[in-house]
Amino acid sequence: MKRIYKICALVAFLFVAGYFLDKFIPDVLKNFIEGIAELLTVFISLSIFAMTWYAYGKSKDNHTLFLGSAFLIIGVLDFFHTFSYPFMPDLITPNTPVKSAEFWFMARLVSAPFFLASVYIYKDTLPNLITRTYLFTLSVVLIFFLSVLVIFFHESLPVIYTPEGGISTARMFTLPITSFLILYGSYLYTKRIRKTGEKYLTYLIYGFIILVFADIIYFTYEIPAHLIKAAGFYFIFLSLYKSSVDLPYELLAIAEEKLRKAAEGKYKNLFDNANDAIIIEDLKDIVTSWNKGAEKMFGFSAQEVIGKKFSELIVPPELLEERQQHVNDVVAGRGISGIETIRMRKDGTKIDVSLTISPLIDGDGNIAGLTDIIRDITDHKKAEELRIETERLIRTNRTKSEFLANMSHELRTPLNAVLGFSELLKRKTAGELNEKQETYVDHIVTSGRHLLNLIEQILEITQMEAGKVKVNIESISLPDAINDSLNLIKTDAQKRNLILKKEIDPEIEFIDADRNKFEQILFNLLSNAVKFGKPEGGEVTVRVEKVNDMAQISVSDTGIGIKDEDMGKLFRTFQQLDMGTTRKYGGAGLGLAITKQLVELHGGRIWAQSRYGEGITVTFTLPIETKNKGEP
Repeated sequence: MKRIYKICALVAFLFVAGYFLDKFIPDVLKNFIEGIAELLTVFISLSIFAMTWYAYGKSKDNHTLFLGSAFLIIGVLDFFHTFSYPFMPDLITPNTPVKSAEFWFMARLVSAPFFLASVYIYKDTLPNLITRTYLFTLSVVLIFFLSVLVIFFHESLPVIYTPEGGISTARMFTLPITSFLILYGSYLYTKRIRKTGEKYLTYLIYGFIILVFADIIYFTYEIPAHLIKAAGFYFIFLSLYKSSVDLPYELLAIAEEKLRKAAEGKYKNLFDNANDAIIIEDLKDIVTSWNKGAEKMFGFSAQEVIGKKFSELIVPPELLEERQQHVNDVVAGRGISGIETIRMRKDGTKIDVSLTISPLIDGDGNIAGLTDIIRDITDHKKAEELRIETERLIRTNRTKSEFLANMSHELRTPLNAVLGFSELLKRKTAGELNEKQETYVDHIVTSGRHLLNLIEQILEITQMEAGKVKVNIESISLPDAINDSLNLIKTDAQKRNLILKKEIDPEIEFIDADRNKFEQILFNLLSNAVKFGKPEGGEVTVRVEKVNDMAQISVSDTGIGIKDEDMGKLFRTFQQLDMGTTRKYGGAGLGLAITKQLVELHGGRIWAQSRYGEGITVTFTLPIETKNKGEP
């Protein structure tokens, strides 16, 4: 309401001032003032056009552009109105009061529908039609048409001005219509403000209302009408300036402020929540910033370190010279990035770190401080050391395997000769042997075969570890392979009073496996079951069942079993059970290790269950079918 009162006071002041000038100054001066006032409205109109036209490049506001084109038309017609007065040089045809009044009337006639139409045009309304090119062309065509109509045919147009100064019939008819259109537009703008919150449109409403008042009094009080009309144009200019110039820059400033705050917030978030320690110190080595990563890494809180010397906090005494050299390099323009060094925690423990130091530049381009980004690489260093050690062990193991393979080969050659000559002696090829000699030869043959078997196992396990053992997968008859393995062990089982049993799931007749390797697996398990049987005899059972898409095969015995503490040694190379068992039953601890390797080569797994004194069950699984047969 205060603003409305001020507007009313301004209109009243202009009316009184204009009335005073109209009544109490000479006609010559009055004509001059009237011309200046009219030119002022022309200037404001064309300024509105120029402003909206130029600002559209940034604002892209179709509403202001539309009103700008309307004021181009109004400004040009008002200009022709001013220069059609009788005391002005003729504008193509002789100037007359009627001609001047017609130009004024045409400007008012155009402004009313344009003002009303502008209510329905928003920032992005009809983007393909409301463009600078289209509106400028439309404005020029309309100005040309109306100008030609007034200049050449004003005598034939309805009379707007009468020499007596009265209001003509045409004027009386059109004034209510144009006033209503403008006032109705003002009313619609008030509703638009409530809906959209475009408060700058308030000045547009004030301008429209002032223009209606100026139109009503124009032919009765010309100078007051011109002054009030200029005030109305000014309020419209103010509204469009705010929407097309102020508002975009204000929105831009708000957007920039939001971006700045977002960037600061993002930087602060990154600074605070980075896993790396980020520490900022000035050129005097005084810590100015200490993030949460630094708190976690070094154990100092930010309150403990801000204002203290960086070098005295986390740099080991023996590395102070190195630290100073790093600072000198950065100040001299030589970057420090990813250098591995050592830093010290609050409790005195040292950690391996990767260090990057960069200069902190102020607004004048000078180095104001340093930023240290420190990453804890202690775990990385340990992992690297572990990797190096693992590679060393792999090389050592490979060397061991190659050595054992070579030694096995070298040992097997003379051992075969020993066994060959022993067999010849045993057959008495070279002559008869006495009883003691026969006993000695039997011991040589038995021990030689045991040693040869051990060498063969060592050679096989080393070949497996070196990845030189391949499996040739084919479809084999599972019952036939089991029967063959049982036949091989049958004689030894009978000597130990052991009964061999088999339980085969009829659903499993064929599996994909390497026949020789499969029989070797089964023979190793059956040999152990027979070897560790009890003196009084017992049972050895081979059981086969289908579990999902795998064949599960187990070998159970009722022998001496294994202690719980020895179960972990079962499938390890060169791992034997207690010495008493080893001396009594023999073995080098390679059979089950070889068996495990062979099972895994087929894509299966193996495990064991035992109750000490009651026997053991060793179970392994193999795929029933494999995707690719043949040698992998």
